[in-house]
Amino acid sequence: MSMIELVGVRKAYPTAAGEREVIHDASVSVGGGEIVHLDGASGAGKSTLINLCGLLTQPTEGRVLVDGVDTTALGDRERTRLRARRIGMVFQSHRLLPELTSVENLRVAALVDDREAIAAGLVSFGLGEHLRDRAKLLSGGQQQRVAALRALVNKPGLVLADEPVSGLDGPNAEAILDRLAEAAAEGAAVIIASHDPRVERIATRRLLVTEGSLA
Repeated sequence: MSMIELVGVRKAYPTAAGEREVIHDASVSVGGGEIVHLDGASGAGKSTLINLCGLLTQPTEGRVLVDGVDTTALGDRERTRLRARRIGMVFQSHRLLPELTSVENLRVAALVDDREAIAAGLVSFGLGEHLRDRAKLLSGGQQQRVAALRALVNKPGLVLADEPVSGLDGPNAEAILDRLAEAAAEGAAVIIASHDPRVERIATRRLLVTEGSLA
């Protein structure tokens, strides 16, 4: 069964000049173990698709199914609960809590507060010297590694990453891609929105986003 499925999804926003369509009739299904690379130019609609899959926004038309559940029929609280249990997201801008430490940022997201496991995960990701550093004092690469671990801390069935390696040097980028590949190997469905060709190394499928349409 698909972990995430978009069926005839359309997303539009009202503007002063009328409706602006961002996603047009998008349909895609991604199962566990797959790594789908959403490729396309900036502004093509990749981030909007990630937000739709992550239940951060609702489609104007169509359906979004997560683990077989039609989320368009759920209320806000039910979608939030489903997202916490089944979805991990790596945001382009990290979205860490700046005054909290690396460990604390992961503990806030964790459904089970296992401090030792959280610390061990950070150590294994080369962040052992920064466990107690506040997020705002970390470098961009360090923040993105913490953000990637936060997305994976609950072993979600669906992992969504929006430009996870943009602007990162080789080692930092490769480390994050390797972790995303490990999540897929453990059974997660992984979708990476990026125009960075390095994503192709781990992708099992590539979808091109062009003016809101998938090909």
